Amino acid sequence: MPFTPCIRCGALGTGSYCDAHRPQAWRVRPSPSSRSRPSPAQRARIKRRDGGRCVRCGSTERLRVHHRKHVADGGGHDDANLVTLCDACHGVEHVGGR
Repeated sequence: MPFTPCIRCGALGTGSYCDAHRPQAWRVRPSPSSRSRPSPAQRARIKRRDGGRCVRCGSTERLRVHHRKHVADGGGHDDANLVTLCDACHGVEHVGGR
């Protein structure tokens, strides 16, 4: 595909927009199956660090490890970016905004 100028800034890109101005819906994101996940050992370490409880409500049931900054948004699997949440609070995090 030939390079064409961005309609917003004139920078060369592969379509009507450069990477900086391409609409969010058009940006290519990795599929969930292609992203790596924290290892089982790391998930266990995060749950131990958080006292085996959800950091929002204190529940000890149905715990999972959640990324504070989502992988799709550039967050990594480092311990500082991971937190223990129960299923209910994890759902609130995703539905209620990040």
